[in-house]
Amino acid sequence: VTQPGYNLALSNSSLAGSVVNNSDWILNDTTGRIATITGFSMQGSFVNNGTLRRTTAGAGVSAVITLWVDFTNNGTVSAESGDLRIVATPSHYAGTVFSGGVWEALNGSTLDLPSAITENNATLVLSGAGANVPDLEGTTTNAFISNTGSLSLLEGADFTTQTDFTNTGTLIVGNAAATADRSTLTVTGNLMLDPTGTYIVQIGGAQADELYGDVVATGTASI
Repeated sequence: VTQPGYNLALSNSSLAGSVVNNSDWILNDTTGRIATITGFSMQGSFVNNGTLRRTTAGAGVSAVITLWVDFTNNGTVSAESGDLRIVATPSHYAGTVFSGGVWEALNGSTLDLPSAITENNATLVLSGAGANVPDLEGTTTNAFISNTGSLSLLEGADFTTQTDFTNTGTLIVGNAAATADRSTLTVTGNLMLDPTGTYIVQIGGAQADELYGDVVATGTASI
């Protein structure tokens, strides 16, 4: 399904509108939204069992495309250009713990989730310089502190924590074709790589030219 820059409105009457995507749904223009009709009251729903992608097309690809509807992702959500924003809090949140599905910010794009994440138990991928999931940034009192799922920083994507960070899941920090483009995880505080987790640093070649992923902690590192 290709949705080229118009709104898909779901009825929020007593029979709330719903869409179930089992294939590849493409949002491929500069603006648009999937929303309920009356007052955006979130009674319609969108369930993604396949892939939902915001892709490059037309001019002004940095414009925001919004999912303004109850949303469940059992497949893959991929921001491949610009800003893909989910406004309603999906069922994947239990407080500030985020679980289930694959969520990607690729090619330096932004995937904007509705609230802060302190623990990731889903699959999160940031790829390309400038790739961003703002809800991982949080604040010092509501910060991303734990990965129990899968977190990948690839192709020059960087991330800096607000405080100490513990990995008990899978952490992948990728290499790049040039030193300036390698990915870096910077931990503002102490880093704990728990033995129950997996830590993968990709290496770009045999030569000592720093074409590898990098993890830096301002405090202590426990491996």
